[in-house]
This record gives sequence, structure tokens and C-alpha cells, in this order.
Amino acid sequence: MVRTVWALVQGTRRLYLVDDACTFVEPVKRFLEALDIQGKSPNTLESYCRHLKHYFTFLEEARLDWRTVTPDDLLRFVEWLRTPHRQLQVQPLHVTSRLSERSVNTILAAVASFYRYQVQRGQVYGLQRGRRYLLGAWADCPKPQAQSCPQTAAPRHTTRRSGLHGVQADNVSFD
Repeated sequence: MVRTVWALVQGTRRLYLVDDACTFVEPVKRFLEALDIQGKSPNTLESYCRHLKHYFTFLEEARLDWRTVTPDDLLRFVEWLRTPHRQLQVQPLHVTSRLSERSVNTILAAVASFYRYQVQRGQVYGLQRGRRYLLGAWADCPKPQAQSCPQTAAPRHTTRRSGLHGVQADNVSFD
């Protein structure tokens, strides 16, 4: 089961996603570090991490790989978010969600931003066309380039910090 942990990295407390073996979920770690380089606030980074925890929990329960998700899988994810018990095998007796529609949309926006970053890095480019539809407007792009697809513009790097990739946590605490 994925979970969030606080790690002290270069004197700064950061929230990360880890798997059962307490190993960083690398695509999420790289995404959060890219947001940090762009100058996003610590609260924004924490929110993205918590939102992606929902998504990766769903993927784990559904036994899906984040690189091969289909539009139907995303619809199941939205349904899962709206389900009070949030377990694939449990059928709730009532249909009210503990998450508001606004929260569901915010989580979906974080997932979309995560995939936008992965397209820019070339991590999901080359998937079967039917599966690339997941990326919406980017599906018709031959390559994720800002000139032909404004939705996939390269991230703005305000500062470059060294040592972010492959960073070792000085101190880890579970959230």
C-alpha cells in the first residue's frame, strides 16, 4: 500500500509517496521535485503528493500500471473517489461521498498535471494510440512539443538546484 512520509531533505521537510518497501514512488518523486524547481510552495507540493496518493492507491488496488491507464480506468478512478469506502471490492450502502465534487476535481487536476509532466519527459510517449487518448489534447501530437501543442509547454525553471535527483533523506517520519 502506498503511503506518504515526511523526509528531511537538505534541511527542508518534504512529503513523499513511498511503497510497501519504503521506497520512493519515483515518478511522483521526480514530479514533485520538478514542481519544487519551478518554485511551487511547500503547501502546493504537499497537496499534490496527497492527491497523487489517492491515485496511486487506486492504481494499486486495481492492479494497474500508471503508464498503461485507459480512459475507462480514469472513469473508474473518479467513481472510486466518489465512493465513501474507497475500496474496489466494497459496495457502499449509501452513495454520499466524503469528498466534495470540488475535491474530486482538484485531485483530477493533480493527476492531469502529473501526466502532463510525464508526457514532457517522454515517459508515456509511444503508448498505443487508444491508450494515449487518456492524455486528451496531447493524443494527436507526434511529439510533446510546445510549438505544436501549447498544452504541453515545457516547465518554467526559475532556479536550478543541484542534488535533487537521487537525494538521500536525512530523516523520515510517517504521516
